Amino acid sequence: MTEFLQWNIHSLQASREELDMLLSHIQPSVISLQETFLKGNKMITFKGYSSFHSFASEINGTPHGGSAILVNLSLPHIQLNLHTSLQAVAIRVSCHKTITVCSIYLPPSMAFNANNFNDLLHQLPPPHTDNWRFQFTQHSLGMHKIGSPRKDGGGHSY
Repeated sequence: MTEFLQWNIHSLQASREELDMLLSHIQPSVISLQETFLKGNKMITFKGYSSFHSFASEINGTPHGGSAILVNLSLPHIQLNLHTSLQAVAIRVSCHKTITVCSIYLPPSMAFNANNFNDLLHQLPPPHTDNWRFQFTQHSLGMHKIGSPRKDGGGHSY
């Protein structure tokens, strides 16, 4: 079964143990992460997964935001080269068919710019996951329909 998950992880390093447990128990095909807080010089790897990152921006040496996608090594996949100022990373993955997955973090302090967002969307080959956001919490898995980016700037998978 193909499973796609999304998690606003609030620090990849601090939540490493929970993420390792999730990966080993559920073994999702793809997991999209936001607020990784990873600096550009820090790479984290996970057994059985390829990882792709858009590193966090730094303010006074403190990382803010960042996004990542982890892909199960059993699935053929490639990273897409994005030209954007947004904290975004995208891949093409072949499950039952080939799709595009993009993980984006929009900081709450950043004014939403529809042009930047539309420019990013036009770089993504169809089909891409733009109708649903899959969310993981420590206690439950859920699926939520989304219509547009949150006004408070949270993470999204498209």
